[in-house]
Amino acid sequence: MTTSRLFKLLVLLAVLASAATILQWYETGERPDTMFSHLAVALAVAALIVGLIGTETRPRLMLRFLAALFTLLGVIAFAADYSLIRGNASGKSFTLLDHLNSFAPSLVMALENGLRHTLGNWAWDPLLTVILNRPAYLIFFLLAISAGIAGRPRRPVRIFVN
Repeated sequence: MTTSRLFKLLVLLAVLASAATILQWYETGERPDTMFSHLAVALAVAALIVGLIGTETRPRLMLRFLAALFTLLGVIAFAADYSLIRGNASGKSFTLLDHLNSFAPSLVMALENGLRHTLGNWAWDPLLTVILNRPAYLIFFLLAISAGIAGRPRRPVRIFVN
């Protein structure tokens, strides 16, 4: 079995385990059994490891996928900011910190407390808030550009010695 087939098999099993978890949660309405979710996470990590250690094209393929994902998130964030500015006429765009606070405020609080506890106050207040207070679409577009550049196809260098 090649690494490509093993990678595809692990991804397929991870998707099936995730689907089983979601289906169980949807049908019962209660918190699903943790066996399928743990299996899905373990299979996804195994697929990631196999994909990264595989042939030379795997990391580039994953970086191109991440570039496409960050571009999609950037377009969604830009559309949300544009519709907010048109509807509100305030001229203020959402920052990534605003988006995170509206979707998952407990995540932001946990991140802030964890960074302040482990690295000190300087890690959250001047360092990370400067980055997170930029427009969300700008951060996602910069991440997409950097992942796209890192994942671009390379030309083999041919050296001929006479």
